[in-house]
Amino acid sequence: GDWEFYQEQQSLGQIWSGSSILLRETFRAWSMSGGEIENLSFAHVRPYVIIYRHTDVGWICVEFGQKSVYVNWFGQDYARSSIGRPISKMPAGEEFSHLIDEAFHEVEAAQMARLDHVFTFMPRGESEKPTPIAYQRLIFSGSFPDKSPAVISLVVPADQVNISGLDLSTVDGLDVVQPLDFTSEDAIFENMLTEF
Repeated sequence: GDWEFYQEQQSLGQIWSGSSILLRETFRAWSMSGGEIENLSFAHVRPYVIIYRHTDVGWICVEFGQKSVYVNWFGQDYARSSIGRPISKMPAGEEFSHLIDEAFHEVEAAQMARLDHVFTFMPRGESEKPTPIAYQRLIFSGSFPDKSPAVISLVVPADQVNISGLDLSTVDGLDVVQPLDFTSEDAIFENMLTEF
């Protein structure tokens, strides 16, 4: 197809040097919870993530956090209607699923975390023309209460593209995605550090 999607894996160190409190807090919550999605240590960041499970038809979404970028971008009704769908049936379809399939499998198999910077064009609704967006995506391994594996994804909108060698001279400007509503007061683990 004519759909464009660029991603570049980034050093996990950028979580600590970057400006996103939510990226740092989600990484800490993942560590403290041992990847258990129902663990209380993960509860305060869970509304911002999307949770996936691998099935015979590929990766399917089993939960969209109420405050996730996906819900913010497409709306609550669309997100709820997408639960249980394979990634290949989501916006951008087959091409998108092939590109992230390898990263998801890598994270699940190695029980690790991965940070990517992504630039793509995404429609806001079913019929709208795709607009340019950039975001950071933190994906990490997790587990459901029965210990079956999950992959968890946090998407944080970015106001600039950080992908080496990508020519953006023909792009008019990034779509302004509303920042996620997560403040320093919400960052339980980050606040523990300031108490010492």
